[in-house]
Amino acid sequence: MRSRDGDATVNGREHPTLVLVGTSGSGKTCVAQEIAKTCGLRVQEDQELLESSYSRSFDELVLDEQFPLQEALESAGIQLLSDGCDIAVLSPSQANSSQILSKLSQLIDEGTSVVLLRTSVDEAARRVGLNAPRSVGLGTPRALFAAMSRQLDRTYQDLATFSCDTGENTAREVADTIIAACKIATV
Repeated sequence: MRSRDGDATVNGREHPTLVLVGTSGSGKTCVAQEIAKTCGLRVQEDQELLESSYSRSFDELVLDEQFPLQEALESAGIQLLSDGCDIAVLSPSQANSSQILSKLSQLIDEGTSVVLLRTSVDEAARRVGLNAPRSVGLGTPRALFAAMSRQLDRTYQDLATFSCDTGENTAREVADTIIAACKIATV
């Protein structure tokens, strides 16, 4: 693949051309798939890499109290960012990893675009099912989600090369915006 201006060849790179970050429900997976379809690129997610490494679903790994989830996810994220995939999708919790943030800074210096996908807490909560009725005994998961989302946005906003709101746009519209902003050639 070449950038739209024709300057950089990225086939055979040892790291992603584009990294998508954002909260749960921000549309990372859908947008990545739309970009991949339009530009003929390969997408990989850190959660997929983790599942493949341990031959278990991500949900099973999350529920296993003995499994070192954060360490394993961070390792999968570092591997993903060092891999030759075209589009990397990082889990929201990767914003808490100084190693991941350092690797993202390095990739930006090498020409990788890091795009922060944002949406309102209401929209993200709807997309991930936090609007469903639940027991009062669970506390306030939506408030916790909102606080975590704000923190993640603050962390990535200082790092991202581009930020895009997904709330009122389709995945296709967001993909087109990113393709244009990051000068990614289409096929």
